[in-house]
Amino acid sequence: MLEAVDYRGAENVQQQHGGQIDLLLTAISLPGGNGYELARALLNVEPDLKVLFVSGQTGAKASRYYTAPWAELQTLPRPFEPADLLRLVKSLLESGGLAAGAS
Repeated sequence: MLEAVDYRGAENVQQQHGGQIDLLLTAISLPGGNGYELARALLNVEPDLKVLFVSGQTGAKASRYYTAPWAELQTLPRPFEPADLLRLVKSLLESGGLAAGAS
């Protein structure tokens, strides 16, 4: 597991990692940027990356506010139970769920 506390930190971690990243779990609102911009940047390097957004703002409201480029996004609304997070992450990784860049 790789961790970062902000947008730039996540980009740096990805660049230093050098290996494949299977899933990006990110908040939509981040210090120094936003989760959609981060996902877009990482998808340029990792085209098969799965992305799970976590936010208090979900659905069309979040997509309009952040101008999300993807029609279907995996978003887990806050607050959530840890079991819900685990179930969704497992589902995305095992089923080969939609990558955020798929449209």
